[in-house]
Amino acid sequence: MLEIKSVAAGNALNWYKCGWKVFSADMVNWVLMTLIFFVIVIVLGFIPLLGVIGVYLLLPMLQAGMIRSAGKAAQGEAIDINDLFAVFKMKDRRNALLALGGIMLATVIAVMVLSLPFIGGGVLSSMSETPVGGMSVLPVIGAGGLLFAVTAGLLMAMMFFHAPTLIILRDMGPVDAIKTSFAGAWMNLLPFVIFMLVYAGLAVVASIPFGLGFLVLLPVVMAGSYCSYKDIFV
Repeated sequence: MLEIKSVAAGNALNWYKCGWKVFSADMVNWVLMTLIFFVIVIVLGFIPLLGVIGVYLLLPMLQAGMIRSAGKAAQGEAIDINDLFAVFKMKDRRNALLALGGIMLATVIAVMVLSLPFIGGGVLSSMSETPVGGMSVLPVIGAGGLLFAVTAGLLMAMMFFHAPTLIILRDMGPVDAIKTSFAGAWMNLLPFVIFMLVYAGLAVVASIPFGLGFLVLLPVVMAGSYCSYKDIFV
């Protein structure tokens, strides 16, 4: 039976250290996987509406592929770019991850609708954005809108952060994975928030050189999320 352990706030930094260690063991394959990841997301992003839907449906599967690769690398096994798509051949897990993507999309739409009283029509323009670049649109909002955005973003992160990992490594259904991910984040709220704040700061730095820094940051964060999973769920 899966148990959730509470860890110290400082463990958030250890997750990054662990993620970097996993990444640095095979930088070439990690960068190649990340490049393919971004190419898929960007190409789909050019397709109006259907492309965005496709991104949300595929995103958990691509994340799961990277998480699975992180698990292999952490155990000293070799990885290659084919690992990114290994999940596509696992029927039950693939279907669960597709369902997770659908739930994620529905959640984003619900948040957008609920945010309309705070930021008006400005939020609608963000519907053309992909999940990777969705934060590039920042409508002018008041204090209430900012509080809503931060709260909604944190809750969504808690719901979906470990969900792909729990599906691919624990064979959970999408709803159980979301519940367990949220419970794990709730019981480790401080290290979780620190992890996210550090990511936000690093994302700003990574975006400066034409976004090339994300070729390093994304795999480190994916590997770090695997490390946090191993730390929290026993």
